[in-house]
Amino acid sequence: MVKFAHVSEFHLGYMQYNLPIRLQDFGDAAKHCIEKIIEEKVDFIIHTGDIFHHYHPRIIALRQAHAILNELKKNNIPVFIIRGNHDASTAYSLRVGGHSLNYLQDIGLVNFLQDTYADFPTPDGTVRIWGLGYYGKQTKRKLEEMLSKRKDKMDYEILLLHAFLKGMDLPDSVVDLDPYSFVNSEFDYIGVGHYHLKWQNEEINAYCPGSTERLKIDEWDKKKGFYIVELENDDLRAEFMEIPTREMRDTTINVGTVEVSEAFEKAKIEIEKNDIEDAILRFVIEGFLTKGRSYEFPSAKLLNVPKKALYVIEIRNNLSDKTTETKIKEITKRDAIKIALTELGVDEKNLDKLIDAVEKIMYELVDERDATGAIRVIDELLGEKQI
Repeated sequence: MVKFAHVSEFHLGYMQYNLPIRLQDFGDAAKHCIEKIIEEKVDFIIHTGDIFHHYHPRIIALRQAHAILNELKKNNIPVFIIRGNHDASTAYSLRVGGHSLNYLQDIGLVNFLQDTYADFPTPDGTVRIWGLGYYGKQTKRKLEEMLSKRKDKMDYEILLLHAFLKGMDLPDSVVDLDPYSFVNSEFDYIGVGHYHLKWQNEEINAYCPGSTERLKIDEWDKKKGFYIVELENDDLRAEFMEIPTREMRDTTINVGTVEVSEAFEKAKIEIEKNDIEDAILRFVIEGFLTKGRSYEFPSAKLLNVPKKALYVIEIRNNLSDKTTETKIKEITKRDAIKIALTELGVDEKNLDKLIDAVEKIMYELVDERDATGAIRVIDELLGEKQI
């Protein structure tokens, strides 16, 4: 039997919401994973990308990575890792000749799979681990290029990908690959990174553990952790192991049909009730105003109501007022982007590519308050010819 752990998306060095304590939270989440993995006595670990949050990791992120990976090295547990889009873009890596994962390999802490494979011998047979870094829309072509080198099948074969797959809960514009396009490759396990939520497709042995900490408030009710995987002949057993993380809560408050002043008092009472110790919170206020306008609702005054929470991201005002008599015709986000770009005079032959880029930038910016994801999308777009 072969036993290994599948982790992903540590995002070390992410100071979410500009809170220094979040730097420690992301490090602690990774540490919790490693401690449990050591207890499980695995043969090796696969990490499917984004060990860091920035191309140029903060010093604290490098120290956290060194401490965590060195602990695995002491316990003779090798780590096989691929490049995530946060670790470095393809264009950036080519321009500067390397990145943080090369460094971690240089000092003997990881086995960095740069679009190639590594063999790992076990008493139950040799495990061949294929690793493809992040390539966005070029993932399919790059995967085909890598797998063209594949000859005889080993006892066990694992594929590592950092990509958004069809079947995940994502807009079509950000999907990189249809997993069924390589289903005949017959991998014993396909480890997926990039997606921040737990996802799996048992039909093709594809598993994604998601991030080890919450990167968006929308993930507040999702479990975080990693997989412990056992392979034996044709049998695959994958168990998701949950880890503790800082609590997040997204609360919708419906104040009913009221005047502005009453809406404020009702919202204040509910926010006080939902004030959670050391948590990160967001509140969405809904309802209908019989008197006054929605813009008169003093959302900012409610930010100081929670006393126990670590941080309140926002008080979102979704109130409707009496002036709302007609509904604007609904259009999709993509249609709205198309209209805006067309009005800017964008050449029609480049329109679809730019719409995809704008949608990806918007996806990266939601709730993160961090422009690095958007910058990565732009960097890939500008450096596409270099890939």
